[in-house]
Amino acid sequence: MTNFNKRLNELDLSKVIHRLKATTGATNDQCELAETLYRQFLTQKARYPNTQIAPPQVADDVWHEHLTDTVSYHNDCNALFGEYLHHIPDEDNQEAWQTAVRLYQSEFNVDVSGLEAAGCRV
Repeated sequence: MTNFNKRLNELDLSKVIHRLKATTGATNDQCELAETLYRQFLTQKARYPNTQIAPPQVADDVWHEHLTDTVSYHNDCNALFGEYLHHIPDEDNQEAWQTAVRLYQSEFNVDVSGLEAAGCRV
């Protein structure tokens, strides 16, 4: 996981966060939280690749912005995971959301239970 952490730390999401702020009007603090939760979500996907996880909506918002630059997203996925990380819309993601809540708490000591679940799974 150390190599993954190094690659994740080197991941430049500044353009993604700039677009998020421009499209949503989010504050700097909101964007910082969203980016942190997105990076934690990516870490969970690296640690538990076969587990369905629905990120918090704010992390999913970053993911959506990341996806819009398809070339960068594809390259970032290859660098982080060695493959493309698909985003799959799913209205019935309660189990994947509960998994995310549990993993954010156990892995990062972050309580996301009060946040809205994103309508997706991976």
